[in-house]
Amino acid sequence: MKSDDDLIKDVHVLLYPLRYRIVELLEEKPMHVTGISNVLEEERRLVSYHLLILVEHGFLRSNSVIIYYGRVLLKGKRSSFPMPCR
Repeated sequence: MKSDDDLIKDVHVLLYPLRYRIVELLEEKPMHVTGISNVLEEERRLVSYHLLILVEHGFLRSNSVIIYYGRVLLKGKRSSFPMPCR
């Protein structure tokens, strides 16, 4: 079980609007960073930065071979995407 400090950090990560939009988008299907930036109409480097933060906090996973991002765990539900979290 996560500590209160960890939960506060998780909430802080998702409070940033772009990060929340990225997670919402990836609930539909895994996507490459270029596809994410195109759909959200944001610069690729900005999207990459926020993807890294989401991966570091365990909200997303990256398959470094094909560089797709998918949702790992959010609100107690596991994603159906087969990529392992690293």
